Amino acid sequence: MRHFELHPTMVGAADNINLGFMSLETEQFMIAANEFLLRENLQNFGDFLVSDKPIKWGDKSFDGLCGSDLDNQMVVIEQTILENFITKYKSEFISKNGEEAWEKIEHEINGLFGNEKLSFLTPKSNQYAQKEFKRVYGKDAKFDFMDIEHRTFQGQKMAEYVRNNEE
Repeated sequence: MRHFELHPTMVGAADNINLGFMSLETEQFMIAANEFLLRENLQNFGDFLVSDKPIKWGDKSFDGLCGSDLDNQMVVIEQTILENFITKYKSEFISKNGEEAWEKIEHEINGLFGNEKLSFLTPKSNQYAQKEFKRVYGKDAKFDFMDIEHRTFQGQKMAEYVRNNEE
């Protein structure tokens, strides 16, 4: 049986503490997204984590996948689920606080990706994903957390790093 210590900020790239680099609203969004993903990941991948049962999502089984193919599929599932969460959270947030307040959250989140001042807190897997993002998308490309393609790329590159290195 595998043992995992659960921590509310262990999902994705939102695993740093807030040292004044984001507003309370942004921090609340990141916490809500992490709690949501943790619940969903345990629901979707929990059996896989504690047994040899294959990963299932909806009616589809990923029994034949392993290694990087399985990691990549798990990231696709996670980010698809997160996309729905973001859409709902954004709609509710804008109705209460306005579009400008949401744009501030987007700006702050995107500013965390590759922030030099936070690099000492950034896991090596995320640093690797940042470098790969620039290599693939271009040195002037800006990461957009709200873009499912960007988040999926980041998650898959982080998983690639962890598979190939110890962190």
